[in-house]
Amino acid sequence: NPYQAAFDLPGWGFYVADRIAQHLGFPADAPSRSRACMLYVLEMAANEGHTAVEKPQLENKMSELFQIETEAFDAAFQKMVTEGDLVCRTVDGFENDLVYLGHLFEAERRIAAHVDRLLKAPLPVSRFDRQALIQEVIENLAIEPSAQQAGILEAILQHRMAIITGGPGTGKTTLVRAVCTLYKRLGKSVFLAAPTGRAARRLAEVTGREARTIHRMLLYDPDQEGFQKSEKDPLDADVVIVDEASMVDVVLMRHLLDAVSTKSRVVLVGDRFQLPSVGPGNVLSDLIDAGAIPVFELTEIFRQAAESPIVLNAHRVRAGQMPVMEPKTDPDELQEFYIIEQASAESAARQIVEMVASRIPDTFGYDPIRDIQVLTPMHKGIVGTIALNQALQQALNPQSPGIEVFGTTFRIRDKVMHLRNNHQKEVYNGDIGIVEDFDKRHQKILVRYDDRPVPYEKEEIQELTPAYAITVHKSQGSEYPAVILPLMGIHYPMLQRNLLYTALTRGKRLVILIGTQQAIRAAVENNRASNRLSTLKAMLADLKA
Repeated sequence: NPYQAAFDLPGWGFYVADRIAQHLGFPADAPSRSRACMLYVLEMAANEGHTAVEKPQLENKMSELFQIETEAFDAAFQKMVTEGDLVCRTVDGFENDLVYLGHLFEAERRIAAHVDRLLKAPLPVSRFDRQALIQEVIENLAIEPSAQQAGILEAILQHRMAIITGGPGTGKTTLVRAVCTLYKRLGKSVFLAAPTGRAARRLAEVTGREARTIHRMLLYDPDQEGFQKSEKDPLDADVVIVDEASMVDVVLMRHLLDAVSTKSRVVLVGDRFQLPSVGPGNVLSDLIDAGAIPVFELTEIFRQAAESPIVLNAHRVRAGQMPVMEPKTDPDELQEFYIIEQASAESAARQIVEMVASRIPDTFGYDPIRDIQVLTPMHKGIVGTIALNQALQQALNPQSPGIEVFGTTFRIRDKVMHLRNNHQKEVYNGDIGIVEDFDKRHQKILVRYDDRPVPYEKEEIQELTPAYAITVHKSQGSEYPAVILPLMGIHYPMLQRNLLYTALTRGKRLVILIGTQQAIRAAVENNRASNRLSTLKAMLADLKA
């Protein structure tokens, strides 16, 4: 069955399998073809972030793309529903029935059930009053929480499950540190986790405590392709705190909550205005909008952060306003935020290379490879990751010895990114390292991640890509001293408010936008990214009712 190979074998691709099947004489309305086409349409929808598709839309896609008409569609559809591959449900708020891949329906259903279970579980009363809370934080962290933070600390101890949200500079990190301190004072064990290795390392750095990826915390077994921690063997933690929760998709959230026992507490921390998860669902936003879980939003921007034009412009974009560059009072004064207008993609690309290679290092003293990160909305085009990586490699590292593998040249001192979670190597999707050595004869590469060298065999090198320029999506969970973001008309399909907002919040000390005012305005005004079709909010509303 060539269709099975399309789903089982990497690199096959559905359309390749379809051509092979037609060559073998498979009828256009063969049951195996109808099934494969339906799975393909639903998986493409999942890749776009949707957990379900309206049934008439699915039927139309089957007809338009694959010439599978009503009779063949109905026969395949009923069989797949009966066998559990698909789930069809009527959901409040939707005019048509919704069709889910079975595992995505189950993921949303179980998340809603776990939230309901945790919220209904009785909770012992905590002993702290507000003044005691403040004193405990001052003594342990040498920080006095604001009135808003103190109020949230007092309230959060009274809930089995809670969400902390807020924009940059509002003190989410301080609040997480304070929550950890208070639970430790109460004798509670706290597990810290984040969706990616980078986010987990950053969480460990800012809290001074161990933090792990969610996969590592749940003891993911790559051989079994599953988690050892589950309802049968839950996490031995009194409190589970998950940072960067906006990056968690429905499948991972389902497995996380599967492993949380009813005696534990869960605190989700994140910014709902950032890009949603790469995988399907809109979990953090759905949980907030459903109103079932207590949500504590930090709104006060602290004085030091309020003086940062990066933070101020991030909040402007978050509110749907254009970013602005403050006029200089001193011509020699260096700023944190710049907007440089370039009318063409070619001129923008040239300026990016010049900025990274010389102007920023000479002016600000940043290392062009380790400190400066180019972010871009797309892979393709002259200001996409592919072309920019080639130009930046040539500008920054043209003479170093290297090796070409699968059409990509890797040189010593190149900045590279790992693309897939590799639990054996303990290297995760989005981790950035530096090429340290290579073996041309055996086509091997050695990459250093922080203080740890990781070897790659030839077939594993496909897990690496140049990382002088990366997509905004890949930057989630990371921060960089300096960020350059091109926004041009050719990026129009990707120009969204949450993409620009996410990019701005990646820069710690310097952010430079290069492009056109029209492209920046298009991103600010386009807030449609939240229009993923997901039903977690509706499922939670049903339980609440």
